[in-house]
Amino acid sequence: MKSAIELYVSQKVRELRNKKEWSYRYLGDCINVDPSFIAHVEDPKSEKSFNLDHVNALANAFDCKVWDLLPEYPIE
Repeated sequence: MKSAIELYVSQKVRELRNKKEWSYRYLGDCINVDPSFIAHVEDPKSEKSFNLDHVNALANAFDCKVWDLLPEYPIE
């Protein structure tokens, strides 16, 4: 089961991806992962999650700060 912060990041990525109307394939190509990995990470029931290298690559892809993908305060 994903931790609360892993769920937060995956939901934030889903939100940004949908806002830009990007497919799993497009985002996967942007960060050099298989599109199915993106789908698995966005699935709250999946064990897969983004690591810090992914978060950095995602920030580059979305042209945002790394902090924009993370919660402002620690999750209890």
